[in-house]
Amino acid sequence: MKSGFNRFKQAMRKNKIALMAGAGSVLPYVALAEVTNPNTTAYTEVLTALTGAISVADVAAILAGCVVAGVGFFFLWFGSRKAVNSFVTALKSGRIKF
Repeated sequence: MKSGFNRFKQAMRKNKIALMAGAGSVLPYVALAEVTNPNTTAYTEVLTALTGAISVADVAAILAGCVVAGVGFFFLWFGSRKAVNSFVTALKSGRIKF
């Protein structure tokens, strides 16, 4: 009969990948736990630099570009569906219809 420690060692050999993944998911929290004062000057310097570099007009321009691209993809999607459907219908019925 195997001792408890030998069974534990065999189980650890089989589950080595799971242990590595578990340690990898815990380590960032351990690193964050060492931060004692989140209101340091480093954060304020970064926030000041970001607010100075990005304006409301920049954000509005990015959102407008995303909307324009989304409308383009919308028409492309439905236009391609219409073209494929028309082609399949023409093959089935022998008539072209738009």
